[in-house]
Amino acid sequence: MEKYLIGLKNKEAQSISVSGGKGANLARLHGINDIPVPDGFVVTAQCYAEIVTAVPEVQRLLDTLSEISEEQTDTIKQLSIQIKKIIENITFPSSFINKLDKKLSDYGISFSYAVRSSATAEDLPGASFAGQQDTFLNVRGTVDICNAIAKCWASLFNERAIAYRIKNGFEHDKVTIAVVVQKMVISEVSGVMFTADPMTSDRFTTVIEAVRGLGEELVSGRKNPFEWKLRNGKLQKTSDGEGGAPINEARLLELTAIGKHIETAFDCEQDIEWCYADEKFYIVQARPITTLFPPPQSPDGYKHCAISVGHLQMMTDTVLPLGISMLQKSNFFSVKELGGHMFMDITYDIAKSGGRMRVLSEARIKDPLMHEALKKIFDRKEYLRSIPDGPKGLTTVVDRWGVLTGAFKIYHRNNESDIDSYIERQNAEIEAVRGKLEKLSGADIIKFIINEQEHFRKVLYDPAGAGTTLMAMMVGHSVDKSVERLTGEKAITNRLSKSVRHNVTSEMGLKLCEISDVTRNYPQIVAYLEKAGENLSLDKLRQVEGGAEVADKLEKFLSEYGMRCTGEIDITRERFRERPGQLSTALINNIKNLPTGHAITAFSQGKEEAEQLAAELVSKMEGAHGRCKAQKLRKQIEIYRNFIGVREYTKYFWMCHYDVYKQAIMREVQRLVNDKVLNEASDAYYLSLEELMEVIKSKKADVSIIYERRKAYQSYQALTPPRIIFSDGEVPPVSYSSNIPDRALAGLAVSSGIIEGRARVVESLSDAHIEKGDILVTIFTDPSWTPVFVSLSGLVTEVGGMMSHGAVITREYGMPAVVGVVGATKQIKDGQRIRLNGTEGYIEILEDN
Repeated sequence: MEKYLIGLKNKEAQSISVSGGKGANLARLHGINDIPVPDGFVVTAQCYAEIVTAVPEVQRLLDTLSEISEEQTDTIKQLSIQIKKIIENITFPSSFINKLDKKLSDYGISFSYAVRSSATAEDLPGASFAGQQDTFLNVRGTVDICNAIAKCWASLFNERAIAYRIKNGFEHDKVTIAVVVQKMVISEVSGVMFTADPMTSDRFTTVIEAVRGLGEELVSGRKNPFEWKLRNGKLQKTSDGEGGAPINEARLLELTAIGKHIETAFDCEQDIEWCYADEKFYIVQARPITTLFPPPQSPDGYKHCAISVGHLQMMTDTVLPLGISMLQKSNFFSVKELGGHMFMDITYDIAKSGGRMRVLSEARIKDPLMHEALKKIFDRKEYLRSIPDGPKGLTTVVDRWGVLTGAFKIYHRNNESDIDSYIERQNAEIEAVRGKLEKLSGADIIKFIINEQEHFRKVLYDPAGAGTTLMAMMVGHSVDKSVERLTGEKAITNRLSKSVRHNVTSEMGLKLCEISDVTRNYPQIVAYLEKAGENLSLDKLRQVEGGAEVADKLEKFLSEYGMRCTGEIDITRERFRERPGQLSTALINNIKNLPTGHAITAFSQGKEEAEQLAAELVSKMEGAHGRCKAQKLRKQIEIYRNFIGVREYTKYFWMCHYDVYKQAIMREVQRLVNDKVLNEASDAYYLSLEELMEVIKSKKADVSIIYERRKAYQSYQALTPPRIIFSDGEVPPVSYSSNIPDRALAGLAVSSGIIEGRARVVESLSDAHIEKGDILVTIFTDPSWTPVFVSLSGLVTEVGGMMSHGAVITREYGMPAVVGVVGATKQIKDGQRIRLNGTEGYIEILEDN
C-alpha cells in the first residue's frame, strides 16, 4: 500500500487507521453500487504521523496537553495556538510533494478540490467529532493543496477538538488525522439528510435540509434551509428557507431512497451530506448518527412498546445504576434502563383493555403529550391483537380498598388532625428504619434495605395519606365541574389552590424566604454567598459576622428539607444536606428580588384571594341553584383547601426514607474507599445494590466495569429520551391539537394568567439566577426547585402535566405556568422577551435578547 496517498476507490482506504473516519466512510461509499461519490484520494494518517509527530516541539506540547483538564480553558487556548502555528508552517518533504504532483495529474490538475480533515477518531458510532476539524473548498494546485493539508492537520488541535478529547478520554497522541482530497462538485443544491430523525430518535422518519449553492452555506448558517420530513410515505415540509423550494418532491423521494440504501449498507442510521448538480445527486459524506436514543430490546421477536418513566416522574435526566437498582427494588413502578434513563415496557399491559385504561389514566394526569400519542397507538387494533401474554410492566403498590375507605372516612370527618396523625406515623417509621440501620454494618446494610422495600411501599402508601390525596383530587374534580357549569370557567381549582395549608413543598420555599430575610441584614453574608455559590460551607459561614444566626437557621432548614435535591428519586444525587451550596442561588434571588416579610405577605394574600373567590362562587351558586347546592359547594371547597396539600407528602416521605438508606450505604462505601477497594465514593453509584453488596463481602471491585459504565453514562447525557419508543426504533410523533397563534409554542395550561417577561433558560438549579419579573424556562422541575419559585413571575417546562410539581406549586403561588412545551429550552433563547399564556397554554416569543 502507498503509505502517503491512496485513492478512495482502493479497498485499503476503507480502514479508519489509514483514512480516518470521514475518508474510510467515503471509501466504503465508493464500494456501494449505484451511490455516486466524487472521486478523490486520501493523505493517510501515517503521513501525518511521520511528518508532524516527528517534530520535537509538537511532541513536547502533546506531552503537556496530556496533563491538562477540561476546566483549564485558558491553557487549552494557548496550547492550541502554539501547536497549530507549528503545524501550519511545517515543511513538506520533497518526496511527498512529488507524489502529490503525480496524484493530481492523474485526477486532473485543473480541477478544483475540496480538502477535508478526517481524524481517526471521527465519525465513529460511539463518538461524534463532526465539525471539530476544518474543510477547505475550491482549492487548486499543489502549493495551495499542501497549505490546506497543513491547516487540516493543525485543526486536530482546535480548542473544541482538544476539549472534546479530554472530556471523552481520547489520548491526544493516539488520535491521528488523515486528509481527504476530493474533486469539487459545483452544486446547484446542497444539504444534509438524516435517515432517522436526530431530534426525536424516530427511525421511521427521514429528515432532509436543502439550500441553493454549496453546502457551506448551510453548515455555516449563512442561509436558512428548507426542511422536509418523510414518514410512512408522507412528505411534509417543516421549514421554509429563502426563495422557492430548491428541489421537487420526486427528487426528495429519490434522495430518500439513496439514504436508505446507504443506511442498509452501513447497518446503522446515517447523517449524510449531499449535493445536486447536472440532474444528479452526489454523496460527499456519510457518518453514523450518534445521538439516537436506543430502542428497547425484543427478546421474543414482538414489537415492544416502552414509555418514559422519566416523563411521568418529571425527571428526564440520566439515573445512575445504583439509582436504577434502588428504584427497581422499591418497585413503585416497573423500571428498565434504556440509555441511562428510566423506561417501562408496557407491551403486555396494553394487550388488554384494562391495561390500556390504566396506562392512559397515568399518562393523562402526568404527561398529556404521552397520553395523546398512546391513544393513537391504541387505535392500531391489528398490533394490539398480535401481542401475546407476558409479564406486566404496571405495578400495584397500594391497598386500593383501604385507600377508598380512608378517603370516605376523611371526607366525612373533615378533621385536619387526621393529617397530623398521618405525619406522626410516617416520621415514626423513618426513625425506626434509621435506628435499625445504625445497628448494622457491612453487607447486612444492603441486605436490610433490599428486604425492607415491601414494608416501605406499604408504609409510604398509608391508606389514610393516600386516601386523603385521592379524596381531595376527587372533590377538586367535582368543584371544577360544578363551577364550569355555573360560570363557564374551567379548572377553577387552579385559582382555589393558592396558599393551601399542609403543603410541605411550598412551605419549603417560604421558609427559605424567611432565612433570606435574616441574611439580608448582613451584607458580609450576602457577599460570602455570592462568592461561595455551590461551595457554601456552614462552618465558613459561621466565621462571617452574623453568620452563626444564619447558619443555625440553615441547619434547621436542612433538618427538615435536607433530603431534597434536583432529580431526587435517583438516590445517588447530592442532597441539600450534602451540598448546602445548592441553595445559595435561591437565597440571593430572594434578597435581590423580594421585600422583607414576603413569605407571610404572599401566603396571606393568596389565602385571602382564594377565600374571597370561594365566597363569590358560593354566592353565585346560591343565586342560581339555591341554598342547598351552595352549602354543598362551600363544604367541597373547604375540604379541598384543607386537604389537597397532603399530596406532596408522599414524595417527601419517600425522599426521607431514601436519604436514611443513602446515609447508611455511604458509610460502608467510605470504608471501601479507605480500604482502597474503591478509588472514590462515587464509584459505588455505577454498581447495582447486589453488586455493591458483593463488593462489600469480597473486598474486591471490578474497576473495569465501573470505568466502562462511567464512560457509557457520559455519552448517555447527550441523549434526549422520547416519551414512547418501540423496539423497532419507531418514536410516535407527539403534538397538541389546540388552536394557538401562529409561531406560538404549544403546551399545557396548568396555572392560569398571562404574563410578559424575560426568559431565563436554565438547566440546573444553581444556574437559576433570577431577577424580578423573569419567567423560568427549563426541562423539568421537582420539589428542590421550589425555593426559586418565590422570585418568578411565570414558569415554562418541557415536561409535566396537571399534577406535576411545577403545576402544583405555581397554582399555589398564584403565577401563570405552561408545561409540556416540546423543545422549549432550545426554541426559547435566554434573555428573550416572551408572553406566557397560562390560561390557554402557549408561549409567544416577542423579541430577541
